Amino acid sequence: MASQLNFQQYAITAWNAFANPFNISEDFKTWLKITPVGVHITPLKFYANQINTSLGIDIFSETYTGNRPESSEPVRTASDFGFVSSVADQFLLQTTANVPFTEATNIARNMFLGKEYEIRGSSVKIKDIKVYGIDDRVMIEAETEGYVNGTAFISGIPVYDDIKKKIVLSDTKFKLKTSNILQKTATLLFRGRIVKMIEEEYGIPTQDLENSSKKSIDETFNKEYYKGLKMSGKVFNLKPSKIFMNPSGITALIDINATLKLMLNGL
Repeated sequence: MASQLNFQQYAITAWNAFANPFNISEDFKTWLKITPVGVHITPLKFYANQINTSLGIDIFSETYTGNRPESSEPVRTASDFGFVSSVADQFLLQTTANVPFTEATNIARNMFLGKEYEIRGSSVKIKDIKVYGIDDRVMIEAETEGYVNGTAFISGIPVYDDIKKKIVLSDTKFKLKTSNILQKTATLLFRGRIVKMIEEEYGIPTQDLENSSKKSIDETFNKEYYKGLKMSGKVFNLKPSKIFMNPSGITALIDINATLKLMLNGL
């Protein structure tokens, strides 16, 4: 019996199913690459007309944005099996999504560029705005004219707001650069208005990313990649958990709670 049950063959087939990266978001050009690192197998259970066992695969996941990453080289032999009493069907997968500062700037310009705000019966107009990073803070630089002629710098720590479904700024700080000394007396009024505006209105939406990623992963997890090898899975929850900076933008660490099974037919 043992000689007829070649589990290496099925482990290799399952292992190589992960060789090609999965596109988890076409809109954001996001790719999920999964690299298996180990295989587990549960004890055989014998029934009248079938034999059941479960194969579990430990994986290392990476997320890329932009061009499709290279596929992994297919393996010819699987690593030694580790025998376990059971294999959990639910798991936590952590991946990342990057928002470049160019996109963060476009969002800010669509929201605020050319808008006028009233202060003391006069108006302040935002004539240019850009977003970039300094250390662990997001910096919004807004050039204004009207009641206040100068450049306002509003910085904050990026965090995820689960209610707004946005990456927003916390612990905001304000600085105004102007050559007109008289205008500096209006700093407090202007500061209160623009900081409130940024805190309440500005944010990088993540709802579309969450929805498209969940849909794409669900589709990826429910396919027959080879004859006799079928994936069956479901994403229960997907949302950003931590936000941090990178040299060219903002990175969101995304927690994905899901189930995934590989069904092998043909034993």
